[in-house]
Amino acid sequence: MSQLRRYPIPTRRYPPEPALPSRARGWPKAMGLAGAAVLGTMLLLVVFGPMAWPLAPDAVATGEVLRPPSFSHPLGTDHFGRDMLARVLHGGRLSLGGAVAAVSMAAFCGSVLGLLAGYEDGLLDLVLGAAMEALLALPGLLLALVLTWLLGQGMRAAILSVGVAGIPMYFRVARAAAKKLRRAQFVRAAHAIGASWGRVMLRHVLPNAAGPLWSIIALDIGWSLLHLSAISFLGVGAKPPQAEWGQMLSEARLYLRSAPWLALWPGLAISLAVLAASSLAEAIQDNIDPLRAGWR
Repeated sequence: MSQLRRYPIPTRRYPPEPALPSRARGWPKAMGLAGAAVLGTMLLLVVFGPMAWPLAPDAVATGEVLRPPSFSHPLGTDHFGRDMLARVLHGGRLSLGGAVAAVSMAAFCGSVLGLLAGYEDGLLDLVLGAAMEALLALPGLLLALVLTWLLGQGMRAAILSVGVAGIPMYFRVARAAAKKLRRAQFVRAAHAIGASWGRVMLRHVLPNAAGPLWSIIALDIGWSLLHLSAISFLGVGAKPPQAEWGQMLSEARLYLRSAPWLALWPGLAISLAVLAASSLAEAIQDNIDPLRAGWR
């Protein structure tokens, strides 16, 4: 019998991907640091700024109507003579504070429900998953508007509505992480040595599922801020004479040509906050995702 000859199996070699320059690799990190700095500065300004600039945001001055930016009024005045700097600072407390409150509620409720559904599985997972899919069937802004109208309008109702509309996003991420982690060896080992269900969830499952949630929290701050501003802009959120960035934009619509600074400052504040939150979320995602980190 003739001996069979062995031929080497041809393998196709792909050229290595070109490495990005150091500037490109460090760009997301720099943008994330800049976003964190901008968000931190804005939070400090809205918290401590009114103490340094003690003018009341609703103080009417008939002789100072629609004054452009000046030394006495650095951001100008509105159609009632109210100081725009005071209104932007106080409005940031409602806008940014409301966004942080909505994100905190959504992150807590969505993460807890998602971990429970993913780890327990069965009927609980089926019921909660169906409920979240029903919420996701509606656009986030539309759902928040409907809930705000049902809850009686106002800023508190808007914050609660935006928080409820954000729950499904955290639920899906936490649920996927819990389904993956419940089969992990260290979780099985914890159960084998007699660890309680609560200890396994708090000490093993939650810390390993928290990475993707931090990225969503940073991104959700901008999402919640936009939705709160949109609800107030449409007239079902903050009410006059409350100072809120979306409500200030709504009042400035009639004065875009004669007094453009009325819309400039709250619009610029919303844009900076959303851009900073998006940059921070991108940097967090790069740090927690090994594939993206390696690619960069």
